[in-house]
Amino acid sequence: MSQTLTPPPQSLHDDVRTRVWFENGHLVRENYQPTRNAVLAEVEARRNTPGSVRDVDGLGRCALTIPQLDFQRLVKLFPDLVCPDGLEQTAAWRKFMRDPLSEPYRNFRKI
Repeated sequence: MSQTLTPPPQSLHDDVRTRVWFENGHLVRENYQPTRNAVLAEVEARRNTPGSVRDVDGLGRCALTIPQLDFQRLVKLFPDLVCPDGLEQTAAWRKFMRDPLSEPYRNFRKI
């Protein structure tokens, strides 16, 4: 028996939520992000619309949009994405952006 109370999402980038229930005498916990599919659909639409992402004055452009739950999972695969050393972190992000795993999160066809 599962009973989950879930408030509606406030934006596409809502926080990760947790569902908890008993199953076969065990407590089961599952993390989820209600808006994950909408975020990925928005990224795909942006990628397919030339000119939809513009440079921010002096800051460049946003190359990736990653749902929070996916980011938590990616950090386990690429721990240097959150490395306190800025140079190592930058190198890790560049390596990740070249990796095929980054494709669903790319705002552009080519990085």
